[in-house]
Amino acid sequence: MGWSLVLVLFVSVLVYPSSPNQSICDYSQCHCSTSGVWINASCLFNSSQKELDISPETLPKNLAELVISGPREVVISSGSFSRNLTGLSLVRLTDLDTLTVEKKAFTRLAYPNLFLEVARVQRVILETNAFHELKRSTVTAHLDRLEHLIVQEHAFDHILSLEISRVSRLELKPNAFFYNPDSDGSRNPGPKITLDRVRTKELPQNVFPSLNQLIISNSEVDAVRSEAFRALVLISVRLTNTTLGLVETNAFLTRSVISLLDLDGVTVGSLQQNCVQSGISKLTVRGSSFSDIGESAFHTASAAVILVENVFDRVRSLGFTFKETSSLTVENNRFNVLDDSAFVLHERESGSGQTINLTFRGNSFGREIGRDALDFTRSNQSGTNVHNNSFDRQCHCEESTKTWLREKINGSERVVDLFYENSMCQVTLDLARCFSLPRGMFAMENFSALACDTEGEYYCPEVVQSDAALPNFPGSKSDIVSDISSDRERKVLVFILMIVVSGVVLMLVLSGLMWLRRHGYCTKARLLLLPSADSVFDIISRAVAGPTAAPGVGAMPHEYAELQQAQKLTEESAEDETPLEDKATQTLPEELTQELLQALREKLDDPDNYSEARDMIEHLYDLIKVEESCNQNSDSISLRLEELEDLPEG
Repeated sequence: MGWSLVLVLFVSVLVYPSSPNQSICDYSQCHCSTSGVWINASCLFNSSQKELDISPETLPKNLAELVISGPREVVISSGSFSRNLTGLSLVRLTDLDTLTVEKKAFTRLAYPNLFLEVARVQRVILETNAFHELKRSTVTAHLDRLEHLIVQEHAFDHILSLEISRVSRLELKPNAFFYNPDSDGSRNPGPKITLDRVRTKELPQNVFPSLNQLIISNSEVDAVRSEAFRALVLISVRLTNTTLGLVETNAFLTRSVISLLDLDGVTVGSLQQNCVQSGISKLTVRGSSFSDIGESAFHTASAAVILVENVFDRVRSLGFTFKETSSLTVENNRFNVLDDSAFVLHERESGSGQTINLTFRGNSFGREIGRDALDFTRSNQSGTNVHNNSFDRQCHCEESTKTWLREKINGSERVVDLFYENSMCQVTLDLARCFSLPRGMFAMENFSALACDTEGEYYCPEVVQSDAALPNFPGSKSDIVSDISSDRERKVLVFILMIVVSGVVLMLVLSGLMWLRRHGYCTKARLLLLPSADSVFDIISRAVAGPTAAPGVGAMPHEYAELQQAQKLTEESAEDETPLEDKATQTLPEELTQELLQALREKLDDPDNYSEARDMIEHLYDLIKVEESCNQNSDSISLRLEELEDLPEG
């Protein structure tokens, strides 16, 4: 029995190797299927699998596809994917905490094309030479939805295409995307790299020493370091909807040649001097915003330059310096500040003096324009299109305007005439009042024809000639001023409206109170709300009677008449409205009742007033009965009734 157990254990060790050398198909969480001679392995682990090591012994030689999902950490050791795997075409790793691709993990692959997919991983580390000596094979990699991706130096070799998307933190080391097309005599121009929706602090030095195409979209890059682009030939570099905080000097080296540099919807903080020096066949900047373009920031030989619908806060001297240019298109841009010689078009080095085709239309300029800010010395007069440009300058007559244009534009007299005939100036409020013109932008030539006399001058005492007009362009400071003014006017109108509404409401309330008073509702309300003691009625009665007058017979007829009138009003109100059982309306004030009793005694002693006293007694009796029905002050009423019954009748 004992020897049998030992034999079973020995056989188990032989059949099921230990964990470090365990085949991927021997894991209970893995399912391996065959297609001909090739094996497709699919593994789904749970979080209990803390670490999975992939080594050359782990993978069968006839492995074609490997899919792993779930373990906390996966480590791909050196030599795991090598020439021994002659049919490997797919590696997919998903839903991991950490993935580490060690040095030479992918090396000397035999299969011509490998697709690597990594998705939904918290942390990915691609070590130096992770993809190494891929002379006979090319790798296409897609890294998606990663929290943190680290690409170390020379991580890729001969990669065909790399797409990195939705990475919260991308950390690139110098020479991260190194590719040497001459290492094996290959004529492959280099990899295509796409960065989409990534956030990185910097594109470091030599990060793109060799590159075919680069696309950066919907991303944030804090800084592009010096010599980030060193490739000799780049087919295209496209930046779309991306923010660049800083582009350092020599970011694009002179040695590089770029077929297409396209910036679309890019927001740039600062371009340092000489940051773009590469030769560019076609430079396109569209719908972008630049805070500061340093001196000679664009100092490049570009055959065609297109600047459309951009906002340039400040362009310093020689900020746009184009050499060997044959076509320049500048349309619908906003230039807030242009330093001296901001736009310069150099002659060709051959000295042939070849002119360029220039389109300059729909642009707007702020008040700060330096001397010779626009260089049109090489413009082809027959191929120059100048139209609908706006200058934030108060309109003046022809000679004054042309003198100003000659100062700002370095070009022939014909170019100055083109700008004068096809540009607009600012009509201020005072000018609009003087000459009945619409306020805002107005054609320079038309203003001179309408406002200036034969001597080329206009007279408007309200205008201070030195005053500069406020701009009225989208995105300029004048919009802020206009918005503040409009907001202030809106607040004033709202305040006036509130005063009017409050006045109307107050008038309605006063009119209502006056109507209630005229119709006696105030008296009814006073009777309904009158308290039983220390009442307003008692105070008024004392005031009418006088502070020194003693209650006597002479005061009683008036007081009794008021009581009868109040009782009559109460009875009339009771017929129209629901009766209210309120003590205040049914109980006589205590002092007034004593006064009445004293007056009744005196009237009963007088035969002439006996009948009137009897009526008063009956009326008081009715009031006391009402008070008894309310079950209030019953003891006081009973005492007063006994006093009335004790009075002699004759």
